[in-house]
Amino acid sequence: MFMKSVRINIKLLFCLVLLPIFAWVGCSDDLGRKSGSKQNLGKEHIISFSVQIPTATSAQEQLLSHESDISEVILLLFDKDEKYVYQPISSHTLYTDASNSSIKTFEAKIPEGSYSSVVLLANAEASFIKATSDQDNPIKPGISKADLLSKLEVIQALGWSVDSSADNYKPMPMWGEVSSVVVNSSLTDGISLTLVRMLARIDVISRIKQTNLNLKEVYLYNSNDRGVIAPTIDNWEVEPSVPYG
Repeated sequence: MFMKSVRINIKLLFCLVLLPIFAWVGCSDDLGRKSGSKQNLGKEHIISFSVQIPTATSAQEQLLSHESDISEVILLLFDKDEKYVYQPISSHTLYTDASNSSIKTFEAKIPEGSYSSVVLLANAEASFIKATSDQDNPIKPGISKADLLSKLEVIQALGWSVDSSADNYKPMPMWGEVSSVVVNSSLTDGISLTLVRMLARIDVISRIKQTNLNLKEVYLYNSNDRGVIAPTIDNWEVEPSVPYG
């Protein structure tokens, strides 16, 4: 029976979700600081970032052609008490490492200081702007990291388009973070981190080798249409992060 010859391995990292595109309010310079802000936290340093994007983990896996696209990134800084301390730092200029195509690099101006964590979000500007416009509890300096991340949601009722030529195509949101970062003139090696997509990945694998097996379509039913971009629990590799309500 055909169904017994196929194993479906579902890697659920977060809730399966998607999102409408919102316009970014304001401008960003090439080094990623949002312009027009009156915040001044003192001396800034240009820091290099090296970002590992999601890739296939075995020879059997095949990536979608645009599965790891990144159009922009934003950085969020948190103090020793895990409170948000600065405006979003964004960059739309990323480069592919010459020796490793799964590594993206960019530079950003970071205020000097010690941070409990630096969170990087890729392809998530629209969600961040939507959350900052929340009239009841907007994102602003002083909000806890847990509260901030829980507000970064994506909603998409009709599924995520993976066709880059389609009008509704947009790159998948991703999250990554690094802990205990001290930004000063001694930080010459830059910051490295790994990104994880918010969307679940489904791999369909044949249990036996069949030269005539041609899988044409896969259908997923009862998928979620709403979820968070970043995990809201520590054991996110075991339990899904589910939006409130």
